[in-house]
This record gives sequence, C-alpha cells and structure tokens, in this order.
Amino acid sequence: ENKVYGEVKEVEWQKSLNKIAKNKGDKFIQIDFSATPYDVTGSGQKRIKHYFPHIIIDFDLKNAIIKGLVKTIAIDKRKELTDMSLDFNAIREGNKVIGLSDGQKLMIRAGLNKLKLLEKHFIDFTKDKNGVSNKYPKMLIMCEDTNVTPFVTEFLISEGYSDDDVMRVDSSRKGEISEKEWLELKQKLFSIDKNKTPKIIVSVLMLREGFDVSNICVIVPLRSSAAPILLEQTI
Repeated sequence: ENKVYGEVKEVEWQKSLNKIAKNKGDKFIQIDFSATPYDVTGSGQKRIKHYFPHIIIDFDLKNAIIKGLVKTIAIDKRKELTDMSLDFNAIREGNKVIGLSDGQKLMIRAGLNKLKLLEKHFIDFTKDKNGVSNKYPKMLIMCEDTNVTPFVTEFLISEGYSDDDVMRVDSSRKGEISEKEWLELKQKLFSIDKNKTPKIIVSVLMLREGFDVSNICVIVPLRSSAAPILLEQTI
C-alpha cells in the first residue's frame, strides 16, 4: 500500500492482481515473496521495524548469506578512507549539482580497483583451455539523485573507460530517449551477465527492486545507506 495525504492506495501491481482475481472466487490464491517484509518508523535508537502481519516465514538476509544463497558480503576498509572525512554528497551551488566531491571520486576509484582485481580473478578461475573466460564481473554505482549520474558517467570516461563500458540507467534518462531506445537499453541491462560490456552501471534507485543479475560484484554507494530497507534491497 501507498499512503498519500492520509489516503491509503494499493500499489499498481496489486491492482492488477485484484483484477485477475476478481471473477475467480476461491480458485485464486496470492502468495507474496519479499526480501524486506517490513516497514520502518523512527530513526537511530528509536527505529522500529513493523513486520507485515501475513508473514509465514522470514528468511532474512543474514540467513541467506550463511546458507550461501547470496554473495559473501565484504565491506572494503582502507586506511586512506578512514583517515579522511568522506563526503558522499555531490558539490552544489544552491540546488544545482556542479560536480562530484573528492570523497565520491575516491569511492569510485576504490570500486574500480576492486573491479579490476575481480576481473583478473574471474579470468583465472573460469578460463577455458584457450585461455578465454565468459564470466564478467560488473560494478553498480548508486547515486544520490538523477542530477548526479551524468557527472559520475563523465568521471568514469575521464578515468579511461569508454562509452560502451558505462551504462547510465535512471528515471531522467528514460525521459531523454525514445521508447524504442529505452526498451533496447533495458534489454541490454538484463543481459549484461553474458556480455563483456558494459562493465559499470550508474543509477539511483530504479534498480532497487526487480533487478536480478548474477555478476554485480562491486557496489559503490554514493549516497547514505541509513535506511535499513534500502541497504537490504541493494544487497
């Protein structure tokens, strides 16, 4: 449900399911699968998780990691990161974004170094008798808003990556290109596991749900991850 100005409205996909179920009587059952079956209120020490009342079982992220159903999570800690104050926010004049902060550039470069290391490991581990590998690790950069993504793309190009290496996917991008181009972009996005390029996806939040590829191995969060739901959905 979405709550807008005090009025509770069902989300669009639920309206569709209701329409399908309308004339089926007791011959219809709906089963929900959610990675995050809860809402959160409050912040800090007063944060409370409100779990959905219809949960049969909560197989949480911790258990999924222990069982090996998601990648092992490794948080990169570096001396040069801990010795400086990292600014996750872009540089602005008023409300206008004019560039990336030094902290954001440092985070991106750390991610790129990790990606290069994993590329070597992937090739060494999966190459065939001809020395060829068909496994390609990918990196996801999560930006604070759609005004920042063009600056991230520009920075990656300046670091030596090509247009083919970088894919920018966000809501403003959808408005900039035709419907046909948008469908082609989505098709390319969902088949990235099979292709060497693009190597890096730059986005905001639209990949948070319903986005499932196996080869994203590095995530660079250029935004605060204080919200536990966002953090879990990202992983």
